[in-house]
Amino acid sequence: MDGSSDPPVSGEIATAAMLFDLARVELVDVLGTTPLAVLLRRAQGRAIAVQPGLSGFVVEREGYGYRYHLPSTWSEAGAGAEAEFAALVRALVPLLAELAGTVGVLRLVAVAPLWANGILREEDMVRW
Repeated sequence: MDGSSDPPVSGEIATAAMLFDLARVELVDVLGTTPLAVLLRRAQGRAIAVQPGLSGFVVEREGYGYRYHLPSTWSEAGAGAEAEFAALVRALVPLLAELAGTVGVLRLVAVAPLWANGILREEDMVRW
């Protein structure tokens, strides 16, 4: 993604692409671009078994940064896109905890739209 998305305004439907960008901005701030790209690739590898649509998620080196190619369905509201993104996030949380500890996890859980859209759930956070 090239820019950052603004948080969805009240009543606006958040797409998986918008939610990804919100999470990415928060995590780049605490981790940096390279560690986040590595963690997202690893999370994708873990989550792709349950969400094959994540094969459309591509992390690509671009100059000194990274470019994320998201599945085309992520730019539209829909349960399938949300399920794919949720699987990616749920695979990311333990990796994030391992690398950045509670600070990294707390930055992710501070993104309110992830909770509001069911991407993060209380039962996924019990051990973190």
